Amino acid sequence: MANRTVPVPGLPPVPKCARPGVRPEAWFPLSEESSEVTAASMRYARALCAGCPVVAECLETALTTGEDYGIWGGLTSPERRQILTARTTMDLLIPRLTAEENVAVAA
Repeated sequence: MANRTVPVPGLPPVPKCARPGVRPEAWFPLSEESSEVTAASMRYARALCAGCPVVAECLETALTTGEDYGIWGGLTSPERRQILTARTTMDLLIPRLTAEENVAVAA
């Protein structure tokens, strides 16, 4: 299997994009462009991510490192923040639910 990551000092391994030859700007639509161009750029970036063999690793890298710009794993920064919020909520709920389950079983 080919090496699917790129070493970046101080960060976890960054997945190699499976779309060689595509300019990096494709995943970083400029916010100062008109909303039409930005929307089209985002659709293009998402289309590049569709079916990519490293899309999950790419998304996880962005979530782990707190990447706040660009399309990573096919998702925008606000979409990634929603995932992080959901993860935090689950991290808070699971211990409580487990404790409640243990109390119910003991009763």
